Amino acid sequence: MKIGFIFGVLSLLGAVVSCTRAVKQIDNTTVCMNISWQPDKNTLVPDSVYAAPQFALLDISDRDGFFTAPSRVVAKGGRFYIFDLTSQNAVYVFDRTGRFLHRAGRKGGGPGEYNRLINFTVDGQDVYLLDNTRSKLLHFAADGQYVNNWDTPSAVEAVERLDNGCWIFAGRNEGGASPALIVTDSNMQVRDTVLLFQSHDTKNFLCSESFQRTDRGLLFNHPICDTLYLLDAEGNIAEKIFCDFGSMRLPDAYRPDYMKTAEALMNEKLNQFVYFSKNPIIKDHFLIGQLIHGRKYDSFTLDMRTGTMATYQLDGRSYDPSIPVFPRALSDEGEVVSLVDPYSMPMNPDADVRLPDSVKQHVLKGGTAVILHKIKVH
Repeated sequence: MKIGFIFGVLSLLGAVVSCTRAVKQIDNTTVCMNISWQPDKNTLVPDSVYAAPQFALLDISDRDGFFTAPSRVVAKGGRFYIFDLTSQNAVYVFDRTGRFLHRAGRKGGGPGEYNRLINFTVDGQDVYLLDNTRSKLLHFAADGQYVNNWDTPSAVEAVERLDNGCWIFAGRNEGGASPALIVTDSNMQVRDTVLLFQSHDTKNFLCSESFQRTDRGLLFNHPICDTLYLLDAEGNIAEKIFCDFGSMRLPDAYRPDYMKTAEALMNEKLNQFVYFSKNPIIKDHFLIGQLIHGRKYDSFTLDMRTGTMATYQLDGRSYDPSIPVFPRALSDEGEVVSLVDPYSMPMNPDADVRLPDSVKQHVLKGGTAVILHKIKVH
């Protein structure tokens, strides 16, 4: 199935939003959410959505060094899998208490070694590493032992295992009608291309979280895109959620080339616009994620029934974990998973940091903690 891929931008601004008509059914598979702003009216209170968070301090004593850019997190099977893209370029595995278990693979040219990791996924407790420079997918068992590898389609930047045992890859936009989603069989033979990039779609933006596991299926989103795609067990589009944010939408001129967008952001030309910085999460009827608002980052929780939304801006003066700050994943136990580290927790001693002392001290020493938010029954 080949469908033109229309990328837009999720434009959100301020602390809370409400909507006069939250959801409109467009066709059998497409839902449109129209959102209008009412700043400074906290109509969605985090405490009404989330139970008190739980914490796990990640052990750093047996690792190669500190995380500097955790770019993807998976929480399943009683384990946390954390991918550090830049400094370590490695996937580290921890148990639910934060105890370090092992690292999956190492750089090199031998069996079980990789040149440059760009993404990973987990099936059961087995880890699959995507080496995009060699177009390889490396398989590691639950104990970290290397099993085998496959040749992957070229120009891909994310991977997931479908429920039917096949694979789905997020393609890299190289111009023209290149594939945005590629489905292969279990032996890596291409079966289908589900979406095609168009000339206005974003390039030069690597997203390690193109896929998210949700309680409504596998969610796909490409950077600076206002359409969320829920996929079925075979990788076909089951539902599209289009978010229409009117005048707050990033102009078309800034969408195709993300380097141009980044330059405009640095020059403060786009302060009035907002777009996804990471693929969001869907849990129950809530959309949970993070946004770029000008040069700032906002975390948000949106009630998709009503259009009401609460956001939290990390401004260096406070840290309040009552709402997931920079949410990263949904665990297989239904928790919203986020991380706190020296790059997200304000280090100013006068900052209002509402974290347990044990968590604060761990982070001050250079450590990382996992924060788990359970959504209350609604």
